[in-house]
Amino acid sequence: MTTTIGATALLASGRYTIFHAGIEVGEERWVVEAAPDGGAVARGEQVLVAPHPLASELSWRASLTPEGRIAALETEWRVGARTVRAEHAAFADRWHARMTYGGHTREQGGDFPSHAEVAFGSHVLQTVMLRR
Repeated sequence: MTTTIGATALLASGRYTIFHAGIEVGEERWVVEAAPDGGAVARGEQVLVAPHPLASELSWRASLTPEGRIAALETEWRVGARTVRAEHAAFADRWHARMTYGGHTREQGGDFPSHAEVAFGSHVLQTVMLRR
């Protein structure tokens, strides 16, 4: 992706249906909006129901650079009565993550070179990553 056709070229919204074993089991609704820094902000909500093996609800928000790279990701994943919250952010060539579940918080970080991408369970964000 070049800066002339970067994240701002992806400004859109939509929804798609999710199937498992040929049966409709959920959907994801999403929107990508321009950000003041020339990048974009993508948001989505995904719901999966039985007979999908991972019936759950997922809300996410990603900040994209002008080139379309995911620079930050916030998620909330709910399975039954349990909720996991995660915040991820890149700065320079480093990545930092903080996950919270059941009153416990864990943090980790690592290298994030320019050729690396964030893999996440949303088809929308996978499309952004592959387009870059």
